Parts: sequence; C-alpha cells; structure tokens
Amino acid sequence: ARGFDQHDLAVLAATLENLIHSEAEGRLEAAYKTLGRRLDRKLDESSVLEIIDTYMAGFIEGVDVSTMSREQALDLVREFAQDLPGFTKIQDFARTTLRETAGTLTTMGFLDVTRVVEAISEGWARVVQPQFKLMRDRLLELEDGKGTGRIALSEFHASTVRKGWWQFSETADYLR
Repeated sequence: ARGFDQHDLAVLAATLENLIHSEAEGRLEAAYKTLGRRLDRKLDESSVLEIIDTYMAGFIEGVDVSTMSREQALDLVREFAQDLPGFTKIQDFARTTLRETAGTLTTMGFLDVTRVVEAISEGWARVVQPQFKLMRDRLLELEDGKGTGRIALSEFHASTVRKGWWQFSETADYLR
C-alpha cells in the first residue's frame, strides 16, 4: 500500500466540496419548488429572502421542505423567527451576506442565489456559535456530577419546566 498522499487529500477535499455543493443546491431547489418559484426565472430581493429563510429553516430543523406545502414552509419560518432564539441573527447574517454577494444585482437567478446560500453556509456557524456554547454549558450544568457526561432523563426534561430551557424537550425514544 502506498498510503494517502497530498494528491489523494486534494481529491478527497474536492469530492467533499462537490457533495456539499450538491446538497445545498438540492435543498435550495426544494425551497424554490415548495414556494412555487421557477428555477429559470430571476427573482426580486423579497422573493430571494423568502427562499433563503425557507432554506435555512429547513436546514436547521433537518426537514425536507419539498414534502411541505407553501403554507407549511412559511409557517416553519414564522415559528423559527418567533420561537428560536438566534434565528433572527441568522436571518440578519443571511441578509448581510445576500447584499455582499449580490452586489448591485436587483434580480437574481438560481445560480446567483446558490452562491448566496453557499456563502451563508460557510459563515453561519460564527453566528450560532454563542448558542452552541450556551447549550453546552446548560448540558454540563445538568450533568450527574460524576464527570461521566450523563444526564438523568428526568433532569433533562425537568429543565424545560424549571429553567425554561425549551431546547431539551426531545422524547426518550428520539434520544435513544
């Protein structure tokens, strides 16, 4: 066996980048179709923002928006904006990225929006990092105190009521 050399690493990196691009493009296409937008038409800024919000909400929730009606997708975005702390920061970041990426464009085609979504995907972790740190700190606070990293299921669920930590409401079956 000759091992893994620099060329192999470059091929692997290119393959991963292509997979990520393809997944982003597929999710974006699903958002377009769910919202009744055609891929071959240019869109104004408000339509692009509606698509980006739908894309991001579906991505964060881990749902396939192509299985939703237009109304369900828009409800998902509204629920996220209302219930998910930090989603408005993600939206603000998305809007800033749109303006930076689009430049002087007044309408955008699918490839333009794809570039925006890829730029958002590359940078959005910075925006949500404080939320991840907060969640980690809260989980550590719930830990059993023995340094095992374990949390009693009763403590996990009680934190939603006692502390208002809505993030920890998954069912026992889901956690398994």
